[in-house]
Amino acid sequence: MWDKYLNRFPYKWRHLRIRAEASGLAINAHSAGVQEIDVKGLQALSEKLAHSVLNKLGLVYDSEKISDIEDAILLTLIKEWGTKSYEFQLDRELTPTEIETNKLKKIKFKHLIKAHCYFGLKSNSTTQDSLQHLKCHSGYYGGSTSVLKFLLRELGL
Repeated sequence: MWDKYLNRFPYKWRHLRIRAEASGLAINAHSAGVQEIDVKGLQALSEKLAHSVLNKLGLVYDSEKISDIEDAILLTLIKEWGTKSYEFQLDRELTPTEIETNKLKKIKFKHLIKAHCYFGLKSNSTTQDSLQHLKCHSGYYGGSTSVLKFLLRELGL
């Protein structure tokens, strides 16, 4: 799903939380949910680190380079750093027709999936980290049933 939706219009992928342990470092980072700014939490951290890398290397600011560096940082944190759990949300920007239909509701995005993924890396533990599972968010995202339907569509089943 990462390759299909991350940084691909009309989708908006947000990294919300990560818990990981590797190389003697434990990471527990989550987005604070500040609504006033578009870039938040883990994405704000990766953007700041990307700017620091470009500055240190004496490279000219380039939005494409920044985006590539951010993706590499997030990929490392989320996929390659002993991740115990990861939470994200995926939304799709509405088409002009859909926006017109939802004008009174002021909705701009269709909520596709919001889930906290547990990877089951601590099999001898009595915590949620012992079992590979998804904690699916209800409300706008419809809970487990909506997530299951979304995932089945993704798998082509």
